[in-house]
Amino acid sequence: MALDTSAYQALTAYPYFTYGSLMDQEVFGCIAEWPLDPIGPAWVENRYRTRLANQSYPIVNEGADSRVFGLLVRPLPAEALMRLHYYETADYNLNLRKIETLAGPQQALLFEPSGRAAPGSELWRLSDWRQTSKAMVMWVQRQINQRLDQLDMAQADALFDQLEAQWQASHTEANASRDPLGHKPANRLV
Repeated sequence: MALDTSAYQALTAYPYFTYGSLMDQEVFGCIAEWPLDPIGPAWVENRYRTRLANQSYPIVNEGADSRVFGLLVRPLPAEALMRLHYYETADYNLNLRKIETLAGPQQALLFEPSGRAAPGSELWRLSDWRQTSKAMVMWVQRQINQRLDQLDMAQADALFDQLEAQWQASHTEANASRDPLGHKPANRLV
């Protein structure tokens, strides 16, 4: 089954604003299968960024006198937009909004909460996310990319959760066999 990108064709003329994990060049490239090509810094007014409740991913919330900074990216092909939406899941809608840039306001695409996901109270930082979640996301996404053309968004989301649990279990097991300083125990002959 080929990926159906028809819903994204009309959006390919607009730049894309990213404010979360997709600001990481390696993650963006893995998920979109397209290079991150930033135009420059940008921000959205009257919003603030927190982590999703019990998750490591960001969510943008409405809030007066605040702004969320991110990157404005050159327009993307329909397949890249679709891949980004699969990553964001149905918890986010791809919307066209006014974004502020150093050159002034302009219209750009961004993922905003669909109302299905609950915001948390912790602030979200890319540096923290890279340390705690990037390796897992890269591994999971590579597995999903191999079969993305066979999945709809709900199936891809379920597979992501399944693979994430598999990653967590394997890394919890591996960490249990290390000493507190992170060294693997030596194989000893007794």
